Amino acid sequence: MKSNNKVLSRLIISLIFLFSNASFSAISILPVPNNVSVTENQGIIYITWKYDFDPGDSIYPPVDPSPLPFSLSAAESSQNSVSTLADCGLLCGATSITLTPISGSSNSNVKFEIQKSIPNSSFFTTLEAQWSSYTYKYPYQGDGPFKFRIRAVEVDFSTGKNVYSRYVETPSLSRLNQVTISPNGGVIEPLNRISLSSIGGTVKYKLVSLNEACTDGNWATYNSSLLLSSPKRVCAKATKPGQIDSQISFADFQVKLNSPTLYPETASLGSESLITLVSPQSTTLKYKLIPQTQSCTNSDWENYSSGFSISSDIRVCAKASKAGWVDSNIVHRDYNFYESSAFSEITSNQPSDGAFIEALEPTTSNIGTIKGQAGVSGGAATYHIPIELPPGRAGMQPDVSLNYSSRNGNGIAGVGWSLSAGSSITRCAATYAQDNFTQNPQYNSNDRLCLDGQRLVV
Repeated sequence: MKSNNKVLSRLIISLIFLFSNASFSAISILPVPNNVSVTENQGIIYITWKYDFDPGDSIYPPVDPSPLPFSLSAAESSQNSVSTLADCGLLCGATSITLTPISGSSNSNVKFEIQKSIPNSSFFTTLEAQWSSYTYKYPYQGDGPFKFRIRAVEVDFSTGKNVYSRYVETPSLSRLNQVTISPNGGVIEPLNRISLSSIGGTVKYKLVSLNEACTDGNWATYNSSLLLSSPKRVCAKATKPGQIDSQISFADFQVKLNSPTLYPETASLGSESLITLVSPQSTTLKYKLIPQTQSCTNSDWENYSSGFSISSDIRVCAKASKAGWVDSNIVHRDYNFYESSAFSEITSNQPSDGAFIEALEPTTSNIGTIKGQAGVSGGAATYHIPIELPPGRAGMQPDVSLNYSSRNGNGIAGVGWSLSAGSSITRCAATYAQDNFTQNPQYNSNDRLCLDGQRLVV
């Protein structure tokens, strides 16, 4: 019992000494704030820190609540406890004093002085001299650089003067340079790519509709050049931890449509051939027909719906169009027209019998005489026997003969004999000079006709 009284007496003496007038002599240097960080978000710089109260420092009666990570508490030997020394004074029979971590306010008079650097100088200006919170918001203007410093401050009640900790400076905070967008907007071809670049920051971007505001949210990280599939506004900014995001850059891009393709690719077309337009995109195709000597001006277009044919030499102009897009480049192709030689349809009508005309019979005064002619050609014996036929209209009369040559093989009238029936009409090849294309006889409507090897022309 005496031992417990001695311990209690020593504790009371210690507490009396601790809270006597002599205890109001504050220490010369306070602990410095620690874990200081500075961040920026939407026009506000946030400065946060922690402050670990030194158990050796003086604890004064509270003036204003101030966050502190520790509270001083006492425990009774009878297991009845109180929250702070202020609840029980010096007569609660405490056997120990402990520092317990808390959050919120404490009984300390420690506050904080916050200063901001003056640009282009080594001086600071005071923003707050008695700040009690562990977070400070600074709405800034301009691009910086911004730098702050913080120190703890406490009133020494014995002298009425303040005592301070050392300053803790924050890292310098500046706004990053704007992102460069290349090309900087305008009309681009479908395969043109858009690149974004920044000096010293990570590039963020997003695509919005044309003329839509670039709000600060829903950003994607830029990794490679962009390929647009439709007209868009490209928004971009640069970010970096510990720095202020750059101002948002943006550029509007109109995308030009792909040009349509004209088919067929051949230059000559018959009346049965169709001209078609094809586009890889979902667009409205337009066309017009003009003489081959004229230019494809951007007017008087017709909407294309299906293939069409031509009836003369023509130039076909075409383009693609779509609302909100830039029209494609105009393309054209010249086509040469030729009359088709396709057979007509077979009819079931029976033609009427024509009137009989008696044929003329040729006569000769030399009955039994053959008008043959013998001769020699290249060492071969020849014999020519003409065969007379009745004349046709306008003096037209076939020239038919039976010919013999000792060099000929077996023929129509025996060995060495052949029949000459005069001229003949045969299929022959198309030539570029006469038809603008070349093609051997195919036994179709593209074949040409020749008389004894000479082209028949209209």
